[in-house]
Amino acid sequence: MPTKKHLAAETERLRKIFQAAHARITGSSTPEIEVSFHPFAGLKHSARLRQGKLFVKISDIFADAPAEVLEATARLLLSKLYRKRLDKKLADVYRFYVTSRKVLGRIREARRERGRAPSGSARGRTYDLAEIFDRLNRAYFSGRLAVKVICWSRRPNRRQLGRYDAAHDAIVISQHLDSWSWSWSTTNCSTKCTRRWGGPAGASSITRRSAPTSGSSAASRRPNGNWPSLGFVKPGDRRNAVILLT
Repeated sequence: MPTKKHLAAETERLRKIFQAAHARITGSSTPEIEVSFHPFAGLKHSARLRQGKLFVKISDIFADAPAEVLEATARLLLSKLYRKRLDKKLADVYRFYVTSRKVLGRIREARRERGRAPSGSARGRTYDLAEIFDRLNRAYFSGRLAVKVICWSRRPNRRQLGRYDAAHDAIVISQHLDSWSWSWSTTNCSTKCTRRWGGPAGASSITRRSAPTSGSSAASRRPNGNWPSLGFVKPGDRRNAVILLT
């Protein structure tokens, strides 16, 4: 990880990049900007506008990023803040950098050292994830799979139904699926309302029992297609913007 001395030397360069990006995106006078490299537990950037002042925090994983990557990050983050159209070329620059082997290694290190390992329970109100995992492991992987933690998430999440935390060797499943309205089976299902675990054909699938109600189609819930590919989280308040790598 970068040293404090290195972070201090890069902060002024980052502030100038955000000043230029702000002027280009908004075409208006640049507000006072406070920028910093922050030791997030993973790759995350945030921008908040408060009383005419812009507060920006960029992951310290980007402390030695090339200028074009920092410029792309600034413009993407401010585009999100001011609800401007996303520039695909900038998105490609950002994506290419964050998916490089070097950066992915730093992300795992940050999550392992700074993040908290998932500590929920595998037993939910409706389903026991440990039983489901053991059954799938025996049926499709001959019991070869091993994982330190498997648990339900702390809160229901409709957008991210599950994730694997490589830093802590943990599988976390959204509490949204711990409900009678979702049926876990070992049949191959191809309908749009099915969420399938990775694995061979016929692996476990999660199928919604009840039909979608009026106005709740997948299209009506789908966010702007420009954002999820980079792991953006669209804010409810235009004064906040966050970029996450998911």
